Amino acid sequence: MSDPTDLPTIAQAARHATTLGIMVLPSHYPIPLTAPDEHGRRLACSCGQPGCPAPARHPIQGLTVNHATVNPDRVTAWWADRPNANLATPAGRSLDILELACASPAQQVTDWLDTQGIEPGPIIAAAPNRLHLLVRGSQPTTPRAAPLRDGRLVRVAADTLVLLPPSRRIDGHPVAWQRPFATRAAPLPDGERVWEALVHLPQPTSSTTGTTPSGSTVPPSCPPTSHERRHPRPAGRDRHHHPGHPRSARAGTQARPNT
Repeated sequence: MSDPTDLPTIAQAARHATTLGIMVLPSHYPIPLTAPDEHGRRLACSCGQPGCPAPARHPIQGLTVNHATVNPDRVTAWWADRPNANLATPAGRSLDILELACASPAQQVTDWLDTQGIEPGPIIAAAPNRLHLLVRGSQPTTPRAAPLRDGRLVRVAADTLVLLPPSRRIDGHPVAWQRPFATRAAPLPDGERVWEALVHLPQPTSSTTGTTPSGSTVPPSCPPTSHERRHPRPAGRDRHHHPGHPRSARAGTQARPNT
């Protein structure tokens, strides 16, 4: 099978995602500005909306998360019309997504999961010091958050649009695979087991604590994620409470794809 890290275009990555059973749809994308904005950014969302609340991470005009599909013909037509569109999937449709916001590198995370007897699944570098772990979850996909020793762990709320590689952010950072899918048939790890393991994730080693790949310093505690700000945990709720029933063992088998 193709290595998703070697696919040269977003259109090819989108078609490859459908072979994995991942429901996808095209998202708005970064476009260059004639001059830096008030935050010093040189990129903006292609929707053209000033102060876009989800820049380069919301469906292109006329589409909603309900249009997400694994139909390769529809996907091909979308990216033929908008070849620069970002690639996105709605959380909770084909798979669940755990967002780990801390300075721990992906290798330390996979090593820790290995020590807990969990075969690590696909991991995406979503932003500096922010990883997305693709997991098998339970229904309903209820958002929740847990503080860690040096950051936060968030279960992304259902239908939140999540970018897949090789999408781009308006801060210039690419969305990239840290650990791609091993095979088409590889099952995703159980989301509840991964959650419980990550809640006890040790602090990063001294060689990685507090630094980004560029070497800049980060605070010992990461700020709340965008998902956490939109879906705060209600007071008094046990952060480990996880209602629902087990879903399928791999991405896409529970989804009802549009055709």
